[in-house]
Amino acid sequence: MERQWPGVIDADDAEQGTYARLLATPGSVSKILEMGPDAQYRAIVGIANQIASKERDEYAHFRGNFRYSVKEVKSLLLSGGLTSNDTKVRAEVFDLHAGFKALQDRNESYANAIAKRHFFDEPMANKSEEDALRRGLEALTNEMNRSNRNSTIRSGAA
Repeated sequence: MERQWPGVIDADDAEQGTYARLLATPGSVSKILEMGPDAQYRAIVGIANQIASKERDEYAHFRGNFRYSVKEVKSLLLSGGLTSNDTKVRAEVFDLHAGFKALQDRNESYANAIAKRHFFDEPMANKSEEDALRRGLEALTNEMNRSNRNSTIRSGAA
């Protein structure tokens, strides 16, 4: 594992994280125990890779090297991120709120399209609104990346 994720996670951390994940999800343990040896190995390595990937993302976010994708922004919106007040706990929700505020200032029609779909849960009425939503998601992603980069610079982490 350490060779696959150099500088991200060492073998002990991967092992401990895997054990912790398995202890937290007894259903996964049951499923893994039902598998053959090769499948068990792949499943456990998959869990360790997920842990290493999360470590890498958290470190990149902390350093200001993290960039949101439009897909991640959509997922965050679909999970209720725009209606969440949890800005102090999750950096991505903070970035979403800051990015949305900046988008409102820069392009009200894009912000309105996003709010209509993801805050008020209303469908887009026509092609024009769908286009504004698509462009708005791209613009929001850029604003979130700008917010993340600026907050990292302000905190001195970069």
